[in-house]
Amino acid sequence: MTRQQRATYVAFNGMLALMWHNCNGNRSFISINILEKFNPGARQLISSGKGYLKALHGAASASRLFNEALAKLAMNAQQSGTSDIGAALMNVVSVYKEIQEQQMNILKAFYVDLLVPLETNLEKDTKVVQHEQKKFLQQHKVRMESYQKAVSTMKKQRKKKASPENTEKELRNLQILEDQKKKLDAFCEQSYKNVSKNCV
Repeated sequence: MTRQQRATYVAFNGMLALMWHNCNGNRSFISINILEKFNPGARQLISSGKGYLKALHGAASASRLFNEALAKLAMNAQQSGTSDIGAALMNVVSVYKEIQEQQMNILKAFYVDLLVPLETNLEKDTKVVQHEQKKFLQQHKVRMESYQKAVSTMKKQRKKKASPENTEKELRNLQILEDQKKKLDAFCEQSYKNVSKNCV
């Protein structure tokens, strides 16, 4: 083997090792369940929002009971000859009722306009991710098989005795390997873009 052939052979080995490492990196990427990392902040917000809503309902209920007790006290005051105090308390009761109505409107808006749409969109996005993940894995398998076939062919070619003819074949196989790697990378990138676009 001449020095030039040896240098070419070493270069092939290095490129093949690098490409195989990158391929394994893609396979590791596939093994990650993307749903576990999908919109965790939104899920936390929904969970916290529901807890907050429950607490607000509790506060509204306590406020209503307080106002009812205050109204009874005002009526008793009016009937016992302290009409001024009773009238003042009834004014307070009236203001509290308005506050309660505003609170209930805020609670309804918080639930209907924020939590429900957020949860609905999150479920929709999750279904999109599940669909894209399934499609990605199916199509990736086909492309990975083509890539692995090119890797296997390249490995077999490297074991052959060095000759001008074998060197030429090795160059062709290396080109095929590079093309398959580019297709695999392009597919992964496009799949990511598809998920991002569909989840907007």
